[in-house]
Amino acid sequence: MIAPMKKADVNFTYIRDIGQAGQNSEVYLAKDEHLDAEVAIKEVSKTKINATDYFSEARLLYASRHPNIAQVNYACQDQDNIYVCMPFYPNGTISDRIKRSNLSPREIIRYSINFLSGLHHIHSKSLMHFDIKPNNIMLSERDEAMLADFGLAKTLDKTGFAAPDQIYTTHYPPEAFTLKAYNLTYDIYQAGMTIYRMAVGYNKFNDETQKLLSNPSDFIISQISSGAFPEKTYNHHIPKPLRAIINKCLSVDPSDRYQSALEVLNALSSIDDVCLDWRMVDDISHLIWIKPLDQAKMVFKVDKATTKSDFYKENHDGTKRREKQNCKATLSNNDIYKILKGN
Repeated sequence: MIAPMKKADVNFTYIRDIGQAGQNSEVYLAKDEHLDAEVAIKEVSKTKINATDYFSEARLLYASRHPNIAQVNYACQDQDNIYVCMPFYPNGTISDRIKRSNLSPREIIRYSINFLSGLHHIHSKSLMHFDIKPNNIMLSERDEAMLADFGLAKTLDKTGFAAPDQIYTTHYPPEAFTLKAYNLTYDIYQAGMTIYRMAVGYNKFNDETQKLLSNPSDFIISQISSGAFPEKTYNHHIPKPLRAIINKCLSVDPSDRYQSALEVLNALSSIDDVCLDWRMVDDISHLIWIKPLDQAKMVFKVDKATTKSDFYKENHDGTKRREKQNCKATLSNNDIYKILKGN
């Protein structure tokens, strides 16, 4: 006779904290002793959250299997904690990636299409994520973006609305201050904020956030509710079609946003191959863009004080060839965009 239920031991040893903690959880790199493999363990104290509720996150992830959704190996518990075991992704998160360097528009579009594919998949199952942000998007060994952390996910009701148990992200959509239930456009707004952060870079968004949070709560609410935050100012190399897509996702009125992740996917896929490979390099005195080539790179520098420009091809051996037609005494913002777009 088959026993209706069995319990078995799971053995893992923590190696180190991998810096992906949430409000109620810690995430560790660990060694699964039975598999002799490195895994990621998300640990939640039972003093912080109801065990039954938390296992629902693991079930949602497992039931939502998709190439662009982070996997779950297993979930278990002991007397004190709940543990969710996932593959270890050594490339970290989108947040880690944008801290290391700015992204090119091509990378922004590719990562966005990746995680939006996962978002479209869960939306098709009548699930809302409610916590889309760079720290909740993992990067696989193939450098593909995968949506993770379903701790706030909820099932849509029959009218197409849902409400999270709590909101503790900086990605508040404007309607979060006036409504108690939301449709899929809530996730679309948060997806737009995530793409915006990839587009403007870690430092600029951090500056925007610190400036906002240094004010009283009434001012913070008014800035988000009016759409003044985020600022929606972009570096010159971000293609105008990409800016328009992000801005539509961030519309104050939910009805003005894209109404599905698929619509955002289609819009991103339609962007022409214009200035997609320039990457901006942070520098105190100059605006600097670099575009990789075979055995060489293109470099475009603009002095912040004088707007004088220098444009050259630098070979792998360090030799340079200036492109005089793009070396100007003064440049407007529109001139800079045209040069980047044309090269």
